[in-house]
Amino acid sequence: MNKRQKKKIYSSEELIRFLQQFHLKNNRVPNTRELDSTFGYPSAGVFRRAFGSLKKAFDEAKIDVGSQFRLYYSESDLINYLIKYVSEFKELPTVRDMDNAEEYPSATAFRLKFGSLRKALEAANLHIPENYRKNYSEDELLHSLQKYIKEFGNIPTVEQMDKTVGYPSASTFRYRFGSLRKALIKLDINLPDSYYVSYKREELLELLREYYHNFGYPTSKGLDENKYYPSSRTYLRRFGTFRKALIAAGMQVPEYTFNIFTNKELINLLKRYSKEYGLPTYDGITQTKGYPSASVYVSRFGSWQETLIKAGFDLLEDRLRRFNKITLSDDEILEHLRYHTSLKLIQKGRKGLHFRSLLVHHEIDEIKDLPVTQVLFRRFGGVKEAYKRLGMDYDVINKKLAKQYMISQFEKLAKYIARTPRLPDLIEYDWYTGISLIAWQNHFGGINDIQIECGFEPIYSRVFRTREKLLSDLHWVKEQLGGQTPTKDDLLQYRENIAHPTTYINEFGSYLNALKLAGLEPARYKYTEKGTLYRSKYEYRFYTMLENKGIDYSIGYYRDYIPELKGRLFTFDAVIWIKNRRYFVELFCVINNLGNYDKKTKFKIDICNKYDIPLIEFYPKEFVLNNSEEKLYKLLFKKIALLS
Repeated sequence: MNKRQKKKIYSSEELIRFLQQFHLKNNRVPNTRELDSTFGYPSAGVFRRAFGSLKKAFDEAKIDVGSQFRLYYSESDLINYLIKYVSEFKELPTVRDMDNAEEYPSATAFRLKFGSLRKALEAANLHIPENYRKNYSEDELLHSLQKYIKEFGNIPTVEQMDKTVGYPSASTFRYRFGSLRKALIKLDINLPDSYYVSYKREELLELLREYYHNFGYPTSKGLDENKYYPSSRTYLRRFGTFRKALIAAGMQVPEYTFNIFTNKELINLLKRYSKEYGLPTYDGITQTKGYPSASVYVSRFGSWQETLIKAGFDLLEDRLRRFNKITLSDDEILEHLRYHTSLKLIQKGRKGLHFRSLLVHHEIDEIKDLPVTQVLFRRFGGVKEAYKRLGMDYDVINKKLAKQYMISQFEKLAKYIARTPRLPDLIEYDWYTGISLIAWQNHFGGINDIQIECGFEPIYSRVFRTREKLLSDLHWVKEQLGGQTPTKDDLLQYRENIAHPTTYINEFGSYLNALKLAGLEPARYKYTEKGTLYRSKYEYRFYTMLENKGIDYSIGYYRDYIPELKGRLFTFDAVIWIKNRRYFVELFCVINNLGNYDKKTKFKIDICNKYDIPLIEFYPKEFVLNNSEEKLYKLLFKKIALLS
């Protein structure tokens, strides 16, 4: 079922039949993970919302769970599971391993009981090597994000960080920064409108229950100040109000009276805030420790505007305009929304991830005759709900518009390469389409599905490989690489002889699983034959060309040649010697426009011009057009000739 499709609402009787059916078929009760992953069954969250907990659902179904089902594991149970895991797999588990291992508790169970998986391993008296589950500093985590973007050419999602071997998991970033998105923002990356870190509805409710178990009754302020959990605004956007989220999580919601502060105390706190931070804003005071949230003021004084007026603040005309938007009737708001949406949809589509779409939050906030999105939440329950009043399904329409744009890009690519694009083409020419392979697969599925939906005859693979053949091919590639475990990029170098990396992922669940079944250790670092570390296919091709052509090269720091960059870690991708003259090479091959990377590219070019550094620039398109070692070699000397 499409994940954006509206989910079925089950009656209590239907849910009970599901449990009885599972119990009859398997002679045991299902656990949370089985319900979430078994096709055709509602998720565990559905049962919790309907009955309050899984245990209560089993009671209603008159199923005796006995010792088969427990709400929580004891410490000794969890320690025994760790010892069993190490005995079975001959290695210490990571968070990712525990979450993926069948018949084992998830990493969350260990975190709830011991504080972290590492502390659980220590409690089990298991030897922990120095390189296990490194405690990353903030700088190291940010550097790993930069490295990922440079290597793969896209902004990583939570799912991608969790699946990519050799990189910290998304939970590591959530622990240190609050979320993966906040870590990316610290890098000054301009995130596209389409980028977001998405939680499933059930995940949000489960995190609320987890918060309650660890810290007591959840409050908006408490969630906002705890970096382990989604912010209260996330719940506001998904459920309409925080109160509705609590009710959906099965919690008794107390009647808030807001009698902690008197009116005078609230006003004095507001004035104290203005002295420290300037004119109070709704979001500003809500996110600042030591102050009541803005919702307390709104509940006491009627609105945020009335609060500021009672506190004696002079409101500028622009701010009054934002407040005065609220005077529009519901019908007027919807009519304005319809009009501005139609204006946007007739504009030309933008390349890359900025697909044509209905209005997003920041666009609504910038339109003068529309209320801000907070008003839409109060009036209609959210932006999506406002569109629903107009008879427009926000998710369905956005997906349709995105697919229309992607189909047009597929057609353009077909004309550019003069044939039907195949999966390797979508990877190789993503600089041309501006669309990553993951985006293609999320919207269409496999490569044949993409070809058919775009109106082309599908090109089916003529070679069928058994699982044994796929695994033996990995050993063959390892031999070609001189004994080095192949990466997914390495497989692409030999794609005429072996299957594409996607085939391994589809067959074994992940490329890492394929390596494990083949008895190969994942390669943490990749080196050329002469021992140069490379991080992308572009670096590999360039360094290999230099080595095969006998050109001396090294990796150099900017600071060694430019005095004002002393202390900075910028590096040249290569420093080469040709006819006793030194040249500096940069492979500007991050293929999506990420804002911060473009700024660094421009900075590097400008600083080299300033100090008369002979810089040779390479870009992705040049690697595609010069797709052989000989062509790349000739291109290098053409660029050198231009500098002479």
